[in-house]
Amino acid sequence: MVDSPADCWNRRAVGFGHDLTTLAYGSTRIQERKFDVLISQINLRQNPAAATDASSWHTGPARLCDCALKSSDPWAALGSRLHAVSVARGVQMNIRRPSVSKATVLAKYQETSLELEEHRKLMSSKETWENRFDEIARLVPWSHVRTWLDVGCGTARLFEKVISGAHATELHTCIGIDAIANNIRTGQDKKWPARPSVKLLQWDIEDLDRLNHGPFDLVTMVGVVYQCGLPPAITVEKCLGRLATAGLLLVTTENVRFKGFRADPHGCYPPRDEFEQMFRQAGRNPRSLIVQYTNPLWRQRDTGIEDADSADYKETFFLASY
Repeated sequence: MVDSPADCWNRRAVGFGHDLTTLAYGSTRIQERKFDVLISQINLRQNPAAATDASSWHTGPARLCDCALKSSDPWAALGSRLHAVSVARGVQMNIRRPSVSKATVLAKYQETSLELEEHRKLMSSKETWENRFDEIARLVPWSHVRTWLDVGCGTARLFEKVISGAHATELHTCIGIDAIANNIRTGQDKKWPARPSVKLLQWDIEDLDRLNHGPFDLVTMVGVVYQCGLPPAITVEKCLGRLATAGLLLVTTENVRFKGFRADPHGCYPPRDEFEQMFRQAGRNPRSLIVQYTNPLWRQRDTGIEDADSADYKETFFLASY
């Protein structure tokens, strides 16, 4: 039986959508044929009568790369395509992207990784570093977590904090990924228990869909989403792709409404409403979303305030339950 065009769209749009967004944000991982198919699907979505059989779904005249290169404003051209995808998928995605390249951001972290771990903690305020992990350990309902992926794990300090406590008694697998080799080596040199098993990999966020592990009950991304050289919407979508059907996704970011907020030139800082949209993409819609405003240094937290009233809190924690 040949699927109708509408059935083909519904099944394939989500799978191709992340490829389009990856191109739209400047990745070098371009698969032009997939984009041709996707643009054909977008055009067909807008005009279903344009195709009479399933074979027409596998070709298409629109070429996204040419569109970008020939346009006087490539980002606007790509943005309009991405907007079409997001509308079709029921999500209004914001084209917020870093002001510096991913390579520049990674070079910064590579330089920092050459310093000893204890020195790095002191330079970034050891209390803030440790207290942030305490807040995460307190917020996550660990009784439901058996498998855990930490994206941008650094030297795996968050794993150390949780494993050494009494929180995650059911946890049996921890996978940490980080793009910086020195971070991974430092983490691998630590003494880990037999249970839960801990595996640390040098891995790029853009390649999460190629990770041979998962899906995971819990995916965390702590202090990474706004400073990894990728658009936050992409990083969240990549994390959602590794999450189990009934999983938990925890993301922490800087609160742009904080009265002392100062944007790092390497950073990209969406506000709360944009983050809430990001958790409703890739065909996922959370059963619940906890938004906690936090001052890790002083162990202050609040989950009952509106974004407009959050100026006293430095960071925002999002915990989405699916």
